[in-house]
Parts: sequence; structure tokens; C-alpha cells
Amino acid sequence: MNKAMISLDGNIINICIPVNFTRKFGRRYMIVPPTEGEIPFINPSRKDDKMLKALARAHKWSQWLETGKVKNIDQLAVENEINPSYVSRIIRLNLLAPNIKEMILDGTQPKSMKLTELLQPFPDDWEAQNRHFGLTA
Repeated sequence: MNKAMISLDGNIINICIPVNFTRKFGRRYMIVPPTEGEIPFINPSRKDDKMLKALARAHKWSQWLETGKVKNIDQLAVENEINPSYVSRIIRLNLLAPNIKEMILDGTQPKSMKLTELLQPFPDDWEAQNRHFGLTA
């Protein structure tokens, strides 16, 4: 219950709003309850930093290959001190359907969708990808 009080001389306004605090990814967040008539935020986004980083790498590394900054996946792997197989699996994320990429960027992907699942083989066809990841009925 929100309360507002005004001092007798009218110079001070004191407003009390109950809040809770939570921590997520090392950051502190304030949770304010909805006011009367306000619809509570039902589906908060769950941005997965690992998936976001993987999509960014996929985009960046593909551009490096296309522009000739690196000659091939092996050179890219050596320069980043990682396994060429991992580089290939990350770059393959560029083949994800646009709606799947958008869900990941917005943080609205299903809770069950994890980076480890995305790095496994998936179909090239976008409709088949949606079925593969359980996004269509």
C-alpha cells in the first residue's frame, strides 16, 4: 500500500512505497509492486549473456572471414586460442532463423533454450529449426 503524507506547513511531502530488492548476475534490482489498476509485468526478459556473446561472436567472426581479416577458421581459432571445432559451431549460429535470434536478443527465448543446445547440430530450414527447438506446436 502506497502512502503519501504532507507536513502541516505544506513544505515536505513524504511518500512511502514498499519495495523489494533482488540480485541477478551480480547486480542489485529494485522490485516495485504494481499500483492499483496497473497490470503486473508477467513475462520478464531473461537475457542469456552466454547466448548473446555467442551470437555476437558468430556475427563478428563471419565478417572477419568475409572481409579477409582472417583467411580461414583455423587461423581464427589460433588467433583466439580456441578449438577450430568450437569456432565452426559458433559461426553456424548465423544460420539460426531470424525469429530465434530475435528471441535471444530480446531475452524472450524459452527457459529450456541454452547455448549448449544451440551448439548441437540443428536443421538448416527455419521452419524445421522452430520445430527442433520446440517453438511451434
